[in-house]
Amino acid sequence: MNIRSVLLMIFMAAGSATTLAEYPFHVDEDQIVVTRGDRILGTLPCERIALDGNGRWTRLHAVAYLRGHIARTSDGNLYAHGGGAYGEYWVVKSCRDVFFVSENDGRTWSKGWNVDLPQERMIGTFTVLRDDSFLAMATEPADDVASFYRSTDRGQTWKLVSEFHAAPFNNVYVDGNLLQLQDGSIVVPTHFQVKAPEGSDWGLGLSLQFVLRSTDGGKMWQGGPDDKIWKPIIESKLTVLPVGPDSALPGGTFPGCYETGVAQEPSGRLIAALRFSGPQRPWHKTIMKEWGGRQADGVGRIFRQVMFSTSQDGGKTWATMRPFFDADGEPVIVQQETNGQLIPLGDGRIALVHQRRFGPYQIIARFSVDNGKTWLHEEYRLSKGFGFTSSVLLDDGTIVTATGQSISNDDNNRVSIIRWKPPSKEELLANVEQ
Repeated sequence: MNIRSVLLMIFMAAGSATTLAEYPFHVDEDQIVVTRGDRILGTLPCERIALDGNGRWTRLHAVAYLRGHIARTSDGNLYAHGGGAYGEYWVVKSCRDVFFVSENDGRTWSKGWNVDLPQERMIGTFTVLRDDSFLAMATEPADDVASFYRSTDRGQTWKLVSEFHAAPFNNVYVDGNLLQLQDGSIVVPTHFQVKAPEGSDWGLGLSLQFVLRSTDGGKMWQGGPDDKIWKPIIESKLTVLPVGPDSALPGGTFPGCYETGVAQEPSGRLIAALRFSGPQRPWHKTIMKEWGGRQADGVGRIFRQVMFSTSQDGGKTWATMRPFFDADGEPVIVQQETNGQLIPLGDGRIALVHQRRFGPYQIIARFSVDNGKTWLHEEYRLSKGFGFTSSVLLDDGTIVTATGQSISNDDNNRVSIIRWKPPSKEELLANVEQ
């Protein structure tokens, strides 16, 4: 019996409320199911490796989730991290940090070692710098400071090297990935927040993303909120209401954007997948259909999905965000498809890896073959559950993805490694013809 027959049987047994587009993530552990709409187009081979969290990733409540990170040192070794999420609503104290190393391109991994930072912080993102030192950014829920830690012994021990305070905002937390650019500077999208007054609508708060930048390896940071602009607004208990999709922030990205994944192409251009979300604004309804929005969710959001943007100046300014459009100008991403990561592959291909938070939760990959101008509808179902992902591209074109994996009615969170090779440009275009 072939895979299509198996999946059709599963679909029929599940009842009419479930569609093939929502259902299987994979049937065999060594396969990725490829779909378009309700059609199954085939499979891709892959390798899946579960990482052992040393008992540190026990779920405490239904919405707890994990972040997965992966980075590579100059000798080719891969280092993976699994640990607690970020943000006041999601942090779980037991989801502490564990690191792993692979010396064979991610096929096998060492027993993990526990990491307890010098202060009570959970790592929200880490990267390997060009000198092979590790840099991590960490916060705690409802905190007013983001902490940066460096390891010079490949993740065994960590030292606090700098802090960035929320002021004039009240809270700050990790909102994206650390990325060292070609010029040596480091950027990280970071979230700043002032809660709405107690008893008022949550949309009256300030919740904004800025891109922090360091030019000295993480010792000093610039690019946060300008005191002269934001202190008077906050002291006057004012909020910021974007007036349209091209609204931008001084030193930031866009109002209503969070959880941004940034990457740099060989040309130097930065590309970003930004989660567009937050309170409903009057102009949201005018572009709901065009941008892939849906009827408002339980807290009034029309949009809760990733958008695409680019920067030609290292993340200081950004082109107006837009949906991931297909060649006909239709969005391929809809509400509740969030938390994206972009992977430039060369020859015009870019991979987008994102969560799907409806139907059975999944991690999905999609592709562009024209440097992000348009995106294909084919979905490559990498994993069940949901979590945050990170990937590295190997020299042979293999992608190694680390993903947190939280699954309903399961006692434990987990982190998985997925080794997979994306289709060539010709193969991607051939799928479109099917």
